[in-house]
Amino acid sequence: MSYSNEPTSAKAGPVSAGERLASLDTLRGVAVLGILVINIYAFAMPLAAYNNPLVMGGTEVLNIGTWFVTHIFFDQKFMSIFSMLFGAGMILIAIAIVILPITLLINFGSFFYIENLQEQVAEIQQIESSGEAIDETQQKKLDEWGEMRPFFTPSEADIQK
Repeated sequence: MSYSNEPTSAKAGPVSAGERLASLDTLRGVAVLGILVINIYAFAMPLAAYNNPLVMGGTEVLNIGTWFVTHIFFDQKFMSIFSMLFGAGMILIAIAIVILPITLLINFGSFFYIENLQEQVAEIQQIESSGEAIDETQQKKLDEWGEMRPFFTPSEADIQK
């Protein structure tokens, strides 16, 4: 069996679920919700209410308590988490950019190695079928292909195992 030299076309689109890091996605979602809690002030009141809860006249204990809790537990904390996650995403992209060419070289290198090995094995099998004896290096090539063959060109018996 030979391999096609035609490149497969890559299509742009979202990454699959298996390629995503669930922990980063979860943290990113929590960070966005934390930012939302603080931005609610900007959605409902003038910008001055962000720093002073008394601007809108909310002198009730519940209003001041809510403002205090949101500023102690949410203010700037979730923006920094979101920023760190953005940086982590950039690092992951940079690593992927560095690893992609290496992966392509390894894949294409192994492709050419296996193709060459298949050609050598075909020649050795022709020599064997003609009744000639094969030497030790040729036997090693046959053994090597015998170990690799089930992964690259499995027979029905290999699949049943």
